[in-house]
Amino acid sequence: MDSAIPPVDWRAAERENNRLRSVAQDLADLRREVGETSLRIGSTRDKISERLLQFSGWQAQTRRDVTGLAKRSMDVLPPPEPLAPTVLQDANTMRRQEAELIRWIAWSVKDPESQNNVSDLMGRFSTMKLVVRERLLLRIVAEITANESEHERLIPELWNGLPGPPPKRLDAETVASLPAALRPELENLWAELCVQRWSQINYGPLVEKIFQDRKGLLDKVLYRMIRVTDLVLAQELHLQLKEDESDFSTLARLHSEGEERLSHGLVGPVSMEKIHPAIRATLSTMDTGQLHGPVEVDHWYVVLKLESRIDAVLDDQLRALLLDTMLDEDIEAVLTGQCPPHAWRFGSLSQ
Repeated sequence: MDSAIPPVDWRAAERENNRLRSVAQDLADLRREVGETSLRIGSTRDKISERLLQFSGWQAQTRRDVTGLAKRSMDVLPPPEPLAPTVLQDANTMRRQEAELIRWIAWSVKDPESQNNVSDLMGRFSTMKLVVRERLLLRIVAEITANESEHERLIPELWNGLPGPPPKRLDAETVASLPAALRPELENLWAELCVQRWSQINYGPLVEKIFQDRKGLLDKVLYRMIRVTDLVLAQELHLQLKEDESDFSTLARLHSEGEERLSHGLVGPVSMEKIHPAIRATLSTMDTGQLHGPVEVDHWYVVLKLESRIDAVLDDQLRALLLDTMLDEDIEAVLTGQCPPHAWRFGSLSQ
């Protein structure tokens, strides 16, 4: 079999080059036309944008065709460049990506003012909120990644469980040298470590104060409840329990209409912040062992008994929870166009 490389059709290449020059000249003429008509509004601007996109596509396709012809004359094609890890991006790259995203949105909705109102767009398009949240977290990763001293702290933990010595620094080249199957897991773990470290730096000094301010909501309670939709039945159950509180489990199993019926009315231990506000307000006034009811909660009537109260302790687990909570609150504030309450360094997608 003849394995020789077929000769290049240089005439075809010349025709493609001529067509490329013609398209380029057409594009230059069109750009001059756009400059002369820049003050026009409405439909004219949309038509020009569509024609520019068309010509750009034709030009790119022609360039690819000519490049393909030239590459056929080569004995060995160069290998493709490895993809850069998604979490290891410098600040300039991220700004370009975000600017491109905003331009695309503005073009998609035919509203140039959209680039100045990202919060409104997130309300109109649900996926936008997820994208912006991810971008904010990537900014955190980029900030930690750019700090040389943080690599010495985080890389040993990142490399735990992997063979060979850990690198001195994690960058795109290091990750690209790893097996492709390993890269996503390593990138995700690095992102988690960077976010945790960023939270410790920015929120760590605030933890003690936040704990004191929210201690009442962080305390846990163990309580019993019976939920019914009939006020008269709730009053009758309350009277029976006043006579004999030991019947609470039996009455909850027989009469409660909520899911607590499966646990004989027992709920918790659960932190106060996770309890319905009306029930929380009632429990906060009760002493251990006290019976209360019926309390109106939405369309229910609830009979309550406080079994025990567990004071919150600022241990490592609760500290990590408070760090995550402050981060979530700052992100949510930015997503709704408000000033972040904890870390003033947080920016928005449009900044």
